[in-house]
Amino acid sequence: ISRAAAALIGGLLIDGEAIGRISTVVDPTLLPTERARETYAAILALHRRGVAIDYVTVCAELEARGTLDMVGEANLTSSINFCPTSLHLDDYAKVFTSGDFAAEPVTKKYVQPDQPGGVVL
Repeated sequence: ISRAAAALIGGLLIDGEAIGRISTVVDPTLLPTERARETYAAILALHRRGVAIDYVTVCAELEARGTLDMVGEANLTSSINFCPTSLHLDDYAKVFTSGDFAAEPVTKKYVQPDQPGGVVL
């Protein structure tokens, strides 16, 4: 999963009410992994039903869909850790949808070339 996708999912787990505006920007097909797409689909399903979106309700939705084991609770927790604040969720969505980092794995280090020696992001 990419850093941007992890931050996006994590941000939505922190601030579930943001899905209303994020869903108009982020197309689920752009998410880089099946786990991320399934998690986002679960979040969208909860939103459509008017259910609060957070770690507990998303886990319950994934369990009801039979996909919690595939997604993994540890991956959801890790996504929360990749999101330093949900205040910038709209920016994470824009970065993700721009394609700059969408397909890059979390394990890759990003370097800003305009900085002497680069800066790991």
